[in-house]
Amino acid sequence: MKFTLAAASTFITAALAATLPKSFTLVADGGNTVLTDNTNAIVDASQANTLEILRLKSEDGKTITFTQQALPPTSWQNLYAIAGKSEPLGLTTPHSAAIPDGAVLNGWGITDDGYLTFNGQNNFGLSEDKHQIYFLGEDATVPKVTLWVKELK
Repeated sequence: MKFTLAAASTFITAALAATLPKSFTLVADGGNTVLTDNTNAIVDASQANTLEILRLKSEDGKTITFTQQALPPTSWQNLYAIAGKSEPLGLTTPHSAAIPDGAVLNGWGITDDGYLTFNGQNNFGLSEDKHQIYFLGEDATVPKVTLWVKELK
């Protein structure tokens, strides 16, 4: 078997594509950037001027953090989902070690084509009333949505 530069390049590219970038935002179906009320992830273009863009960081490729613009860097919040349940994605309270019951902080990932996953599943939904993003841990009537990871440089 001959190992070529092209083969090495393909392998390296595939390995890098499966890792969350250090800094990114999420873009939902329809091109809407994901916003936050500092508690949940929200897709609602009508609130784009009043809510903050959900600018995220991942140092280890498994956990995701968010820091509100007006707060110091030490007040980060962890993004979490509740495994096995259809619940809104949430952000922990700044300066708090409190984690909601059943919350998983380190199950985040990315598909080879750039979509967010939780515990290996690209299974998210969008509520119709508040436009909150849900992880669909069980069968749900919530409309599905995909979340593209847009790297910030």
